[in-house]
Amino acid sequence: MRAHAASVLKTMSGHGTLARLFSSLLLVGGGALVVRYFARILPENGGAPAGFTVDGERADGRISAQALLEAASIKRLARQVNVVHAGRTVLTGTLAELGASVAPAHASAVVAGLDHQATVWRRIALALRARDGELHTSLVTTLPVEELAARLAPLKERLDTRPNAARWNFTSDRAVPEEDGVLVDLYGTAEAILGAAESATTTPATVSLALRRTPPTITADAVGRIDRSVEVGRYETRFATTGGQRSRAQNVARAAEGIDGVVVMPREPFSFNEHVGPRSAENGFSQAGEIYKGEMRLGIGGGTCQVASTLHAAALFGGFEVIMRSPHSRPSAYIPIGLDATVVYPDVDLRLRNPFEFPVIVRAVAHEGTLTIQLLGRQKMANVELQTATVGETPFKRKLNALRYLAFGRVVRKQAGRKGVVVEKLRTVRFLDGRTVIEKLRDTYPPTTEIYLLGPGATEADLPPLEGDATTLATEDGGARAGEVIPEP
Repeated sequence: MRAHAASVLKTMSGHGTLARLFSSLLLVGGGALVVRYFARILPENGGAPAGFTVDGERADGRISAQALLEAASIKRLARQVNVVHAGRTVLTGTLAELGASVAPAHASAVVAGLDHQATVWRRIALALRARDGELHTSLVTTLPVEELAARLAPLKERLDTRPNAARWNFTSDRAVPEEDGVLVDLYGTAEAILGAAESATTTPATVSLALRRTPPTITADAVGRIDRSVEVGRYETRFATTGGQRSRAQNVARAAEGIDGVVVMPREPFSFNEHVGPRSAENGFSQAGEIYKGEMRLGIGGGTCQVASTLHAAALFGGFEVIMRSPHSRPSAYIPIGLDATVVYPDVDLRLRNPFEFPVIVRAVAHEGTLTIQLLGRQKMANVELQTATVGETPFKRKLNALRYLAFGRVVRKQAGRKGVVVEKLRTVRFLDGRTVIEKLRDTYPPTTEIYLLGPGATEADLPPLEGDATTLATEDGGARAGEVIPEP
């Protein structure tokens, strides 16, 4: 937006008009005669001087300046604007529909400049300038970016991409080049629309969507010089690859691929979700078993948490700082209790920080049922000890689901019950520089509900006795149909 209000007042005075008035005064011979002489060009009471224009709208001496401004404003805000990107219109609407308005301060300045209470000499001077086409102004349009942001939000969500830092490709033994990110520039787009709005024409305006490139901080040249000769941290877990576990194995490999070769700079954080991305079919993930609210179910991306857990363990034993980590709702079979890490895109994340003075590269390989994660850098900087103790237990509950589609009297255990546990961990990190850091941590795993599916005629009496002080929840009627029964993992 450019300010025109001050220029409006400047255009309403000038040496040329005063000189003409002075010459006319000498010719006519008196002030009263001058007034009578020029009375025919003065506007009617309340009218703007004839010839005065606002955005091309011309006054006839009878319309008021305020009415002229309103007419010009309606015309300005009714102009159609088309925002285009890659040869396609992505947003269209009038300036008014896009949230634009005419600056009231500018309009007030225009009206004040045509004050009808001014001296008769000033009114005559303004009338002469308007008659000669020297008295004109353009409206000032404002466009709050919030309205535009709301309209462009779906497009911004689709087009915005984060920069991809260079990483190391262990297969080709070379750096993968970095890629710039792209952001839809809302302020730049608003400026382009306002620039088009300054024209008084009614022809639809076409502006290009403003984009801003954001370069990554890690380049291929820098990655190529990183010393990755020493194993700073390491951890391995196992996973099944056959039968019904094939999809899960695919997800483990896909998530490992997402973090393989990532560079964690000194003192910088690492986000698991940022590098692995959404767990979706479009991102290479398949449907597999996962834990949700303490129960096993099918979901896109099941198995991703094993990669996060293995990375978490490698980081713990490598001396990394753990910024954000959440345990599962129940212990995992593939890793000791207290080392697991659950991740849900985009909100539940595993975030780590490299505490060393040199960069570290993540090496993640899923091969023949073994997931190996290494943290590679210049030298091993710490020795880590981890002690784990269970300090509390909570009994589980039994849940019964009556399903009419099961065979008469049939009983199916969908999920085994497990006691809830409270685990205390003591991590001792002894750095080579003599420092020792001791961390006391606590994880709470709620009990896992035991779930039985009962066909018609089956009752709790047909089930094995409950363990210890476990209790039974009320029986739920699953209806005539039910989802797939997921076998116990």
